[in-house]
Amino acid sequence: MAHAAAAVAEENLGRPLPIRFSRIERFEGQPRTFFIESGIIALADSIETDGQEQPIKVTTKPGEPGAFILIDGERRLRAFGLIFERTGKEPIIDAFVEVVKDLKQHFRKSTLANLHREDLSPLDEAAAYHRLREDGETIEDLMRLRGKSRTYVENYLKLNTLPDKAKTLMDPNRSKDTQLTVTQAIDIVRGIPESAPDLRITVAQEAIERNLGVVETRALIEHRSGSSGYRAGGRFRKPSDDYNVFTSFLGRARTTAGRMLNDLDIDDLYLHRNDDEQDRKNDTITINAIISVLEKLRDKINEKQ
Repeated sequence: MAHAAAAVAEENLGRPLPIRFSRIERFEGQPRTFFIESGIIALADSIETDGQEQPIKVTTKPGEPGAFILIDGERRLRAFGLIFERTGKEPIIDAFVEVVKDLKQHFRKSTLANLHREDLSPLDEAAAYHRLREDGETIEDLMRLRGKSRTYVENYLKLNTLPDKAKTLMDPNRSKDTQLTVTQAIDIVRGIPESAPDLRITVAQEAIERNLGVVETRALIEHRSGSSGYRAGGRFRKPSDDYNVFTSFLGRARTTAGRMLNDLDIDDLYLHRNDDEQDRKNDTITINAIISVLEKLRDKINEKQ
C-alpha cells in the first residue's frame, strides 16, 4: 500500500491534487513556530473570497495510505484550519505531492523553503540552524546557505538556547512595547550562561518592563551576571524605575484602549466567531475584572490625599 501511495504521488507530480484538510499533518521537524495571527486571518479571508491561489506541498505519510505530511505552505494550512473553525465544513486543499526518500531530506526541504522567507521570525531561523547542525551541517555550511557571517550564524545558534519562557517574549504577535528584541535576546544569551536560565528570563522581563535600549540592556546584564562587581541576584531596579514602569503601563493602557474604542468595529469583531453572544459575555466579564483592579489601584493612589 505504501508503494502504491508513492506511485500515485509520482504520477501526479507537476499538478495539484485536492486533499481533505484532516488528511494533512504538520511536519514535526518544522522549525517554524511563530506566525503573525493577523496575517493568517487576512489569508483565510482572501481564500474564502477568492479561493486558493497557490497549492501547498506535501509528501505521502509512510505506512498510512491517503495521509500526507506538509512540506511547504503552513500559513495556508493554518488559514484553512481557521476557515474550518469558522464554517464547520472541512476544506479541500490543492496540494502538490512530492516524493521524499527520508525524513532528513524532508526536513531539509521544509527548512530551506522557510529559511528564505522574509517573514521568518528570528527564533524560527535559530531553530532551523540548530536542527541543521544536528543533521551534520557545519557552521561554514550554514554561512554559505544563508550568505551570512560566522558571527551572525553563531549568535543565532546561541539564540536557540534561550529558555522557552523568554522565547515567548519574542513572539511577533506581542505588541512592540512588550516584545524582547533580537539584539536584546542575543546580548542575554551571550552575556548570561545557559546554566542560569532563571537569570536569563529575569533580565529579559526587566528589559521589557523598563523599556531599555541596547546599551542599558547590556549594563543590566553586566550588573545581574555579577561581571561588574554586583552579585548575580542583586536588585538592579530603583524606586524611580518602578514608577517609570507604572506610568508607562498607564500610558499604554490608555492609548491602546482609546485606539480600540475609536478604530474597531465591535460588531464586525464578533461577526466570524462561532458563538459571538458567549464571546461578548466572556469579554464583558474580563473588562469588568480589569476595571475592578484599576479602581482598587486608583483607591490606593488616593489613600494619602
